[in-house]
Amino acid sequence: MNLEPLLHLLADEPETPVDVTEINLLLSTDEYPNLDVHPLVERLDTYAATLRPRLRGVHSLETKVLELCQFLFGELGFTGNQEDYYDPRNSYMNEVMHRKLGIPITLSALAISVGQRAGMNILGVALPGHFIARAQYEDEIIFFDPFNDGRILDITECEQLIERITGKPFTVTQDTFQTALPGEIVVRMLNNLKGIYLEKGDFLRCGRVIERLKILLPADPHQKRDLGLCQVQLLRYGAAIDNLKQYLELVPGASDAQAISKILNQATSMVAKWN
Repeated sequence: MNLEPLLHLLADEPETPVDVTEINLLLSTDEYPNLDVHPLVERLDTYAATLRPRLRGVHSLETKVLELCQFLFGELGFTGNQEDYYDPRNSYMNEVMHRKLGIPITLSALAISVGQRAGMNILGVALPGHFIARAQYEDEIIFFDPFNDGRILDITECEQLIERITGKPFTVTQDTFQTALPGEIVVRMLNNLKGIYLEKGDFLRCGRVIERLKILLPADPHQKRDLGLCQVQLLRYGAAIDNLKQYLELVPGASDAQAISKILNQATSMVAKWN
């Protein structure tokens, strides 16, 4: 499985039925170039093979969800990293599978991958500020929170969860629980890493993540801007000029156009000094 063709495919067709955990493992090779993805994919298969017999003959969707969550978060010990939420390792699936610590979206991706391999219909839901999973069979839907050991949530509890995280009153609508497409999940994973690396001032890694986002979001001018700003920090002025120019051409009326123009002029001056 080659990463770049998959990213281009997801850019064109975000609904493409790909395994988001496998995509994340491939993305993890950017940070861990010697990572062998295949044994970890085989481990997912092994997890599912262990779970599948336990689901056989179980007709209650809630019981199946409880079996999945007991297996992943009880027996195997995966859990949300409450103590160091912004550790970038929480966003790389190889580290999540090794340390058994993650954030909502990576633990949800794990539940999706293992559940689907075991024959369940598990999908992701991108709530504001928090990612959860949903299980569905015919017309029945059950929401659960892999970050909090698979706790089953009703509508009111989802509202309370969002309000607690965002600090604002929230009323759910039908759109709140819309299924996240695989391409959208991968974008959200990368945006998490982008934010973490920006906060840490790690512009090299941040720029690398943005390069992936540019493939997935080719029409988003802000990725060009952000990559250009990272390149300025890394003294890669020539590359920065191209990205910042493109941003200003695409969004000439941007609220930050004046500030970006100033940075662009500074970068252009630096390049001129070398010539």
